[in-house]
Amino acid sequence: MKKKLFILAFLLFLGAVLFISRPGNLERAEKQPGGLLEKIKTLAPQEEEKKEVDLSLLKEPLEREVAAYSGEVAVAVTDLKTGQNISINGEKDYFPASSIKILILARCLKDVEDGKYKRSQVDSLLSSMMSVSSNYAANTLMVRIGLEKLSKFPEEIGMKSTVFIHGFSDGDPNVPRVRFGANNLAANDANLFWQELFEGKILGEEMRKKMLEYAKLPKVKLIYAPEEAAVYHKPGYIGSVDAETYIDAGVVETERFSYVVSFFSRNNPTHQAGADFGQKVTKVIYEWFAQSYQ
Repeated sequence: MKKKLFILAFLLFLGAVLFISRPGNLERAEKQPGGLLEKIKTLAPQEEEKKEVDLSLLKEPLEREVAAYSGEVAVAVTDLKTGQNISINGEKDYFPASSIKILILARCLKDVEDGKYKRSQVDSLLSSMMSVSSNYAANTLMVRIGLEKLSKFPEEIGMKSTVFIHGFSDGDPNVPRVRFGANNLAANDANLFWQELFEGKILGEEMRKKMLEYAKLPKVKLIYAPEEAAVYHKPGYIGSVDAETYIDAGVVETERFSYVVSFFSRNNPTHQAGADFGQKVTKVIYEWFAQSYQ
């Protein structure tokens, strides 16, 4: 029925256009208030105005999932199309494990961009750190960049609660360290980093693209996305701190939408439970975006 009405309106519109296009008719139509020309405008098919996606509508289903889980969880989401943000416990600090290595990648490529050294000199270390999360590669890069400079990098980006003051251990306590204390990262800060990176505010375009190539390398992927979507991220997990810590943060990019997601968990019942819940929550997020951006 709607289709027939649309066709009828279109035919009336076409007929009216042909009528007023005759000499003298257009001038008379323009002068006549409430006349034929105004009626034609109302008959013309109107495009529906698309409403901006409201990310706040995603918060309630995420809160239900988090409330039903027995571990401690923080989730942050940023819609890269609209710039909207939501989070649950996004301000809470977590021990980030290897997820904070993404800052090493960014700072190192910034040095390459600034001409401090060539990318070919650090490529194998960067690939190893990102693909299999090599602690040796990460520590070596930290020393090359400079521990003090790296520790100030989060603040330069605007990551106000992030602390990055030591390297990574495979059992050896002698790791690169600026001072006593522990690394900290919050989901909101992780989201800010990825948003700034994706929008070209941390690196120039060439190095930004290279960084995203490295960020597709991690073999462990906690963030859910179908095969056709690109995921740029850095996970982190450890079983001896905070009773099963499991973290992943990064960007999901598709043709229709892109978003940043950070999933932080600790005190999970088991290591596998943390992984499974991360996949479950990030799947809820992906499906919400897919539905909202149809």
